Amino acid sequence: MGIHNDQYLPADFDIVVSSIGNAFYRTDEQTGQFEWAPAKEETEFLQKLNPSPEETLKDFAFQKMYVAKTQDIAVTKHNNVKCTRGKCRNKNNCGFIPNYPIINFDLKTNRPSNGWIPIEESLSLFEDFVSG
Repeated sequence: MGIHNDQYLPADFDIVVSSIGNAFYRTDEQTGQFEWAPAKEETEFLQKLNPSPEETLKDFAFQKMYVAKTQDIAVTKHNNVKCTRGKCRNKNNCGFIPNYPIINFDLKTNRPSNGWIPIEESLSLFEDFVSG
C-alpha cells in the first residue's frame, strides 16, 4: 500500500472541496516553472461560467469551488474513475481518492457531469450526512 501513502480512502472523510484553478496551469518548457496558461478553449470555457467583469479569470477559477462525496470520486469499478498512481496495481478499483480529482463538465450545460456540484448548491450534501 506504500504507493498510495499520500492518498485517502472514502472512510477518512465524507466530502471533497476543490477549485478548478490548478487545471489551467502548464509547465513552461524553457523555465520549468508551473504557470497559469489556459489554452484558448479553456479560456472560452471559463468565460461561459460567467465570471464578474472586475475579476481576472485566474482569480475566478480559484474561487470557483465544487464539492463531491468521497464515495463518488474514489477509484471504483462503478464510477469509471481511474487511479493515476504509476505503480498502482488496480487502477480501476483501488478504492483511493485520486490526488488530482477530475471534474468533468457537460459542454452543453457547463455543469459537472461526474458527481461534483457547485459549492453554492452543496447544502443538500451536508444535510444528507446530518440526517443520515
